[in-house]
Amino acid sequence: MYSLKDTLSEQFVIHGSINTEHSKIDNKLITENISKDLEKMVFDYPNYTYDIKINYHAQHSWVFSLINEKINLDHNLPIQNSEAWANVEGCNEISVKRNNLDLNKIEGAPHYTLIYITNAGVNSGELILDYNTQHMKQKIHRLPIETGNFYLFNSNIDYYLSKNYDEENRVSMTWTCFKR
Repeated sequence: MYSLKDTLSEQFVIHGSINTEHSKIDNKLITENISKDLEKMVFDYPNYTYDIKINYHAQHSWVFSLINEKINLDHNLPIQNSEAWANVEGCNEISVKRNNLDLNKIEGAPHYTLIYITNAGVNSGELILDYNTQHMKQKIHRLPIETGNFYLFNSNIDYYLSKNYDEENRVSMTWTCFKR
């Protein structure tokens, strides 16, 4: 005789910062590399989200590894990177509202979305999470955007970055992830 527990719904967001004075992460270098990738990018259909294909750089791996270690240590949640891209929003630009769950292909879909802010000005907006509760009531959760901040949440949650009111470009990297 035995009993099992199945979790049907578990929505959460883990957020924090990896900005420290001792960090070897060079956000300025990452931002420059993303800007170079953006210059080479041709936005063809169906890239309606304006995702920038990024070329591999060692800093990308360091950022992901550092965030992964932090999340695993603090929350016992080891994650594995699946796909990565970047986004850049200039002054008065807003990101596209989206989630990273393909309803036509649920099997093999990523469990989580991880966003890391590589560059943000003083008034760069907020990360907006837009989701329904178990009672189908719409909820909105707002998180401040600052350079060095990271946000991990379920891939089925709709999200976008609000309007960037700063003259400086807001630059972010996004990974889709699986629980290891």
